[in-house]
Amino acid sequence: MSADLFFRLGNLVGMGSASIQDDTSTPNHRPGSISFVMDAYGYPRIFKYIKNKRGSALTASTMVMKPANVAVTNMTTASTATQIVTSGLTASAHDGKMVLIQMNTGGTAPDGETGICKSNTATLVNLEADYALTAAPNSGSDDAVIVANWQGDIATFGTQPLAVNNHGVLLGTGGLSDGNFGWIQAEGPATVKCTTTAIAVNTDVIISGTAGSVATGGGAAQENWVGFTMAASVTNSTKALVYLKLFTCAGVGASP
Repeated sequence: MSADLFFRLGNLVGMGSASIQDDTSTPNHRPGSISFVMDAYGYPRIFKYIKNKRGSALTASTMVMKPANVAVTNMTTASTATQIVTSGLTASAHDGKMVLIQMNTGGTAPDGETGICKSNTATLVNLEADYALTAAPNSGSDDAVIVANWQGDIATFGTQPLAVNNHGVLLGTGGLSDGNFGWIQAEGPATVKCTTTAIAVNTDVIISGTAGSVATGGGAAQENWVGFTMAASVTNSTKALVYLKLFTCAGVGASP
């Protein structure tokens, strides 16, 4: 069987019992894991296991997004197939993220290759050895982009408004401490922080100007919709019952 096939039994296994209240410094599950749940709420719900990289704690019912991409444009000749030497990074901010190499002159390795950041300092990006590049980057012509996957930050409209950039809502009642691992809900009914302006039932909602909250979508493009209200929220209420659509959200553009 080809080693390129990805649907192996080992990739589809039960996790046993998992707690929505997880808030641990070491992971209880593989980061990025997906859990499909059917419970008394009567709807399928989909959860994702993430790490809080906000820099401070996340509270319950907060909407969580992926951190923005980070460009690396100043790598040096000391870079290798498993280590990018650069400057100006935030130390310990990028563990687990994808690293894309882009060659400005194009064509030769490692142009277009990706690795996984094992750890980073202000000047180094250490790649996982199992995902090493096939060649050392070129300091004069190569750039890199660090792309988030299972890392989480508080959702804000001004930085990552597109639905595809949002993970979902944190449901653990005790919140999620900075640097810790826990579960967010990406799909199905959930109680979500909202603005205090009333939102009618069956209204599309987007990330609002208030960090971690949703508001009525109004005339916003479908690409910004994170879900819809299942019941009307009243004026001055800070929570809304939202059916989240972030596992099956619209792509980039006015329509799916």
